[in-house]
Amino acid sequence: MNAILTYHDGYNFGTFLQAYALQKKLTSMGIENEIINYKSWRHIYNEYKCLIYTKNPQLLLANIQKAIAFKKTHKQFTMTRFFTNMKDAPQKKYRSVIFGSDEIWNYTNPVVGLDLPYFGYGLNADKFIAYAISLGSLSADVNIPSSILKYLQQFDAISARDENSHLILSRYYSKSIEIVLDPTLIYDFDGEVINCPYDDFILVYGAGFDSTTQVKIIEYAKKKGKKLISVGYLNKFCDKNEIAISPFEFLGYCKKADEVITTMFHGVILSIKYARQFAIVVDPYRINKLATILNKLKLKDRVVIENNFEEVMRNKINYDDIRIVINKERINSEQFINAAVKRD
Repeated sequence: MNAILTYHDGYNFGTFLQAYALQKKLTSMGIENEIINYKSWRHIYNEYKCLIYTKNPQLLLANIQKAIAFKKTHKQFTMTRFFTNMKDAPQKKYRSVIFGSDEIWNYTNPVVGLDLPYFGYGLNADKFIAYAISLGSLSADVNIPSSILKYLQQFDAISARDENSHLILSRYYSKSIEIVLDPTLIYDFDGEVINCPYDDFILVYGAGFDSTTQVKIIEYAKKKGKKLISVGYLNKFCDKNEIAISPFEFLGYCKKADEVITTMFHGVILSIKYARQFAIVVDPYRINKLATILNKLKLKDRVVIENNFEEVMRNKINYDDIRIVINKERINSEQFINAAVKRD
């Protein structure tokens, strides 16, 4: 038996979908696996705090409904019993533990902090493998704490999701590190997507849009004759807010949207997956994670500069060329998994 350790139990669409896609992809490759159902009390507390800390009763209700929708979806994982401390971990020895994807190695994440099990502490396996790992917002010149470094050398294979993470890890890890695709790009959710009930809309996925940007988005949508639908986050400038939806409903919105405006990494990834025209309002926290895929697919022009939404969307994306690159990268990513697990 193999295992996956990642952020799987949260209330973020991308977080769930990357974990689900990795588990399903491994299974389809004949790699039997289960999710290690671990989450620290700090992680649980901060996540719920983010979810319920609001003075808006409607938003609170929507977030509670969203949490319920996610909890139902979490049941689709194959996973161990739940535990919050490694001393209570199931006493198993795995053939391999695959860490990632997502930014589980960003030890400055304010919600999780430095949580050593995500680096291998307390786990028993023949092989430790990192797949599409990300260090998130950490700068390339960061000095990784010594408490982490002693675990890195235990890894038999490491792959990163972005060039920034690759650069940081290459300073500390003696073996070569590959760059691979996020799991959502190597698994097709054909049987899971729930159809979106709306037509003729621009999907807004993200938060932190300033007042000027909000006005420009509204003006752009009116010019296009499209509704603005925000998912997952409350954006009052939009015509509709759909917060309490499941990850598979979210996929349906991404697939059906006429265009996408996003600040989120997986907003970009799923726009690419479903060949949507999209624009990115750059969030400084996520720029490290986005740079590699935008460079690789020649999509740097999707970044909005001075609210030029109309110019960005007018420049149509050549998805024929992008599919060729993605298909090649999918093969490379699958080869990394096969070589790392080394099924004899």
